[in-house]
Amino acid sequence: MDPKDVRNGDVNKVTQPNKAMDGLESFLSALESNNPPEWDALPDLGLYMDQVINYLERQIGLLFPPNREGAITSSMINNYVKANVIPRARSKKYGQEHIALLLAAFVLKKALTTQDMGILLAENASRGENVNGKDMDGTRSGSSSKSADSAKIPERSKSTRSADSAIEDPYRSFYEHYRSTLLECGKTVAQEIRATLEEEPFGGDSLRPLALKLAVEASIRSLAAEMLLTLLEPMAH
Repeated sequence: MDPKDVRNGDVNKVTQPNKAMDGLESFLSALESNNPPEWDALPDLGLYMDQVINYLERQIGLLFPPNREGAITSSMINNYVKANVIPRARSKKYGQEHIALLLAAFVLKKALTTQDMGILLAENASRGENVNGKDMDGTRSGSSSKSADSAKIPERSKSTRSADSAIEDPYRSFYEHYRSTLLECGKTVAQEIRATLEEEPFGGDSLRPLALKLAVEASIRSLAAEMLLTLLEPMAH
């Protein structure tokens, strides 16, 4: 390349679209290969804040543009606790329910306010009390002592326990619904964008209408979700 081109800033004109294309490709690959962990694969031993952030970034970090508002911080997590989007940590540790709700919250925050997320999760929070022997903070009720009769109860198979939990545990039910929806939507959007790119190279005029279409769809769906949550708000109190 001619040194004059470098001085004239033509290098940036070349490298910027390439960087944008690389970013888009990473995003599409993340959508196509994204496989959120199943409920039983979520950490349930209790993670400290820095471990939680690290885990969330590994799971959903690629869904957000670099250095944009997709950053995951401890202050954001604390705000979700204050807004009752997630339960409080127990002894500064976050369990399975916390991780599931945080994975959903950091994806939903592009479409819903923190208040709306609180309404969305209100039923799970109220029904989550003492579900499967767990309190809202994720600890086992009566964990310090066991009934003598409990040892006489036959052990159920793992598959039976898993099926029962999916029905009884509102956190698990919410997360599995969120997970299946994310998988479906992610692959659909990636296919639509790739189909447009195949018809016209990156930077072509067809990308602008597609971006508008996706933005309008997102806005209308977000408004519709807000309307539905407005109907649910009285039940959340």
